[in-house]
Amino acid sequence: MQGSLNLTNVQKILDIAVFDKSIQLTEKSPCMVNNGGCEHICTVDTGKKKCRCGFGYTLKSDGLNCSSIPIMEDFALTVDYTHGILYQVSLNNAEVTAVDLPPPNYPMSAAYDAKRHRVYWTDFQRYQILESTIWGKNKTVVFNTGSYIPGSIQVDSSTGNIYYAATTFDFMKGVTSHIAVVRPKSEQNKVVISQLEVVKTIALHPQKGWLYWIDKGGAQYTAYIGRGAMDGDSRSFFVSSNLFSPTGLTVDYQGDKLYWSDSYMNTINYIGLDGTNRGELTHDPRADIMHIAIFGSHLYYTAVNRQFITKVNKETGAISSWMSETPEFGRLETLDIYPGDPMPVNEKCAVNNGLCSTFCLPTPFGRTCACEEGVLLEKDGRTCKGVKKCNQTVPNGGFDVECSGYLGTTCKYHCSQGYIPAMANQELHCSYNGDWGVRMEKLCEPYGPARADFSTESRELDRAALGGILGAVIFVLLAAIVVIILVLYKRRSGMFAHAKFVNAPNVQLNPSNAEKIDEKELSNGKDHGNGTLNGTMGTSNPVYEYKTDTNNSNSSHHVYTTLDIQKM
Repeated sequence: MQGSLNLTNVQKILDIAVFDKSIQLTEKSPCMVNNGGCEHICTVDTGKKKCRCGFGYTLKSDGLNCSSIPIMEDFALTVDYTHGILYQVSLNNAEVTAVDLPPPNYPMSAAYDAKRHRVYWTDFQRYQILESTIWGKNKTVVFNTGSYIPGSIQVDSSTGNIYYAATTFDFMKGVTSHIAVVRPKSEQNKVVISQLEVVKTIALHPQKGWLYWIDKGGAQYTAYIGRGAMDGDSRSFFVSSNLFSPTGLTVDYQGDKLYWSDSYMNTINYIGLDGTNRGELTHDPRADIMHIAIFGSHLYYTAVNRQFITKVNKETGAISSWMSETPEFGRLETLDIYPGDPMPVNEKCAVNNGLCSTFCLPTPFGRTCACEEGVLLEKDGRTCKGVKKCNQTVPNGGFDVECSGYLGTTCKYHCSQGYIPAMANQELHCSYNGDWGVRMEKLCEPYGPARADFSTESRELDRAALGGILGAVIFVLLAAIVVIILVLYKRRSGMFAHAKFVNAPNVQLNPSNAEKIDEKELSNGKDHGNGTLNGTMGTSNPVYEYKTDTNNSNSSHHVYTTLDIQKM
């Protein structure tokens, strides 16, 4: 079929494309079903599928799935708002790798907790604060922000608590914002500063106890930078003049300065933490600068119209050559640097949560203990009503005086004299389940000398016991021997007495003694046949009969009797 098209009204034709259904037939592609089994991108090469990975990922050995290897040192963590991805950029060679989080994700702001090796980010679609490892594993929800959209996020290095800004829209009140703090493990939340309009960014200085924020203003205020204690007290306007569209905010801990970016003016400015020496660091025309971070002698920033991260000398404002245009990037938002300049901790809160049961909030004067929303603080100023504690009894020892025993705290214990700790670091963590995770009776054990002393005492006791037993045995044996001797002696005496009445030849007995013959023998009626005495039966005791010569009739015949023995 032929036809014509009138293009007379077209001024200038640069290109033309034609579609003809009859010659451009639909072909079956190996990528049509289930994306060809590819996790990311399925392409066709000479009629065969070929899986490819998105920017920042590498293809696994199975040829289907994608993964990434995280950068562990010297990196910038940034949010690609367009693609919903967290990226790491090496500070050494600008190599880019994606944090391998399971989709979907809608990050607005991200922060890296170097102390705990966790990545935190806010999700503007699900109204959540989430966390994971730098490998993208163990993705969990930290807190649901309800009807408020979470934005900027910062981690207090003293406690690990997360400060965040959140905004909501109410038909009666319009747009309102607040700044709150949440404990990552317990989901306990407290609003510290409320009745704000549109909070864009927050920054922390725990050592000095200050919280800074950018409020873009609205019906009540024009844009300003606010400052208040991290417990919400002492709120004030820190910078309120010559601000047009402030976006990024960061603290220079080494230089005692506060830096902010202005997307309308395309500038980065600074002011001393004492409110003096305000100035401009750099100007990047048409960049639409968004967020900033500091590391050492340089400042880094993202911009809506820059598909890369810019590095600037913070003393001269000169741009350093580091990262080139990266077309795979979408719109880059927040920025965090690791290791960056370490955030100085609040000394009160850094030790055992400041002895607070729930929140330890740094202030310019020390710290304030606070409770989650709807819970009252007890009169001691530290304990929230109804809070749980871990058992604080250590058999043969005890916890150090600064141990509060509150959930989520870490305590050191010691052992009594004569015992040693079973754990090398002597530290226990009170879990949110309300236990230390160990058997308390096993924490302290007797040490070597105590065991030796105990063994010595045991041996001495054993020897004493053995000696007592041997003494008793000897005593019993001696007593038995004495008894036996006495019995034998008595028996022998009886025998000798008995032997006096033996009728023996040549022994003349006194008839007056006849009545003393053993009545027992008489009663037995025994006839010994050894002779009679006046018709009286006598007794014969061969023991006392000894014949010198019984076989020689010519020899003298003599019998030893008791009387003879007595004469000997």
